[in-house]
Amino acid sequence: MDDYEIARRVRNEHERVNAILAEMEDALGGACASRDADWLDHVRERFERLRAHLHQHIALKERDGFLVPVLEHRPTLSPEVDRLRDAHREQLSLANDIFLELQGASLDARLRLDDCELRIRHLISEIRHHAEMEALLVTSAFCRDLGGET
Repeated sequence: MDDYEIARRVRNEHERVNAILAEMEDALGGACASRDADWLDHVRERFERLRAHLHQHIALKERDGFLVPVLEHRPTLSPEVDRLRDAHREQLSLANDIFLELQGASLDARLRLDDCELRIRHLISEIRHHAEMEALLVTSAFCRDLGGET
């Protein structure tokens, strides 16, 4: 796979993740969201989709994705790749914890639901920040200076 193909795959996968994150945010709704049984079921469904995709997304990046080519192309980026891999494990752990919490949540436990929502929003923010760091890593690994052009 050439440099262009790696960058294209990373960009496309991040676009898919962003769409799923937006769906999750829509499911949570705003501050005035009606928290009824349908809302909770929808949040659970969207979060399970997010969690499943996150597992698949991370496996793809680490197995067939861009991390190995980055290291092959620029071995000096090893500490950055290690940080990304550590963040992957943290994201999966957090997603799994939230999933379990959501399964036990009820409409009667408002504080528990609020906590789940905050944790989901934090995970979304972390995933977006992480994607930016990955994009920077790919850029620094594969961009070549060609007489002032990249």
